[in-house]
Amino acid sequence: MSAISTPETQFTDPDETLINQVIHPMNDEGEMQRNQMFAGRFLLQQRLSSGGSGVVWLATDQKLKCEVALKFLSERLQEDADAVESLPTETRRARTLLHENIVQVWDLEEDGRRTAIAMQYIEGGSFTEMLNQRTAGCLSVKEIAGWVVQVAAGLNYAH
Repeated sequence: MSAISTPETQFTDPDETLINQVIHPMNDEGEMQRNQMFAGRFLLQQRLSSGGSGVVWLATDQKLKCEVALKFLSERLQEDADAVESLPTETRRARTLLHENIVQVWDLEEDGRRTAIAMQYIEGGSFTEMLNQRTAGCLSVKEIAGWVVQVAAGLNYAH
């Protein structure tokens, strides 16, 4: 389900900046900003992580009144017509995966300029943050084995 994009308009209202932030929640460099709306529904709270496929934000779904993780496609993928075209199909497939070791995917949202996958937010830090908190900077074999079992269970279910 896609959100309806609003055309850019010239405002004379004193709240012009706020209105433009809601309509186009990015700064001049095209980056998302904290406390801005995306797709008329999601209030961006905090950037959680980024990587080659995109950036993940913690957001509040104003419609359902819950926290979600929004994964925005990277600019590279946003410009890849094949990737954008396959995204609805991949999102529909991912929505069917209900397993304790798989993050639940809920929706695909667009605002005319950016595309994001809305998914379950699971509180906790990143793998890198966890490693940085350790004195030795590494995990025990027991910890790794526990995670491998969980990843394997999720992969087994998905495939």
